[in-house]
Amino acid sequence: MSFLSPRNRAEASDRLAGMTGWAAALAASIYALKVMEAYAGETLAGYLDRAQLVGGLMILVVFLPAFFIIKRRFGGPPINPWKEDGFMSLAIQRAGLTGFATTFIVLTVLTTLDRLVLSRMAAEVLLDLVITIALASFAFSFFIFSRDSDAGEAV
Repeated sequence: MSFLSPRNRAEASDRLAGMTGWAAALAASIYALKVMEAYAGETLAGYLDRAQLVGGLMILVVFLPAFFIIKRRFGGPPINPWKEDGFMSLAIQRAGLTGFATTFIVLTVLTTLDRLVLSRMAAEVLLDLVITIALASFAFSFFIFSRDSDAGEAV
């Protein structure tokens, strides 16, 4: 059985949820490379810039078409892993809440460290760092919750 041809709507929803986790992890690594590029030397910054380009192309070439292929194969109402009641749907919902909570905590800590951190970082780099943390915490917690067999009972 091919990855792009799930057997039923539930399996398609689970695959979309899994692809969302992997795409978020890849996007987090792209933003992390962008933060590193701001503090890297000129030679290393060139390599990091190329790595970001490759990651962005992977999202566009691999994940985006796969999303559309899986969604179109199951016509009718759109498949939405956020609104389903399955195991992977609960994992993606919990990961979203965890990502939001982590981002909120990081922003709160950064506001208390105003003179230590915020005054020494450019706004663009700081925003890229916060986006990295948000996406990475979502992806990491999604992978933790999606492997946990008791996720449905804990919610």
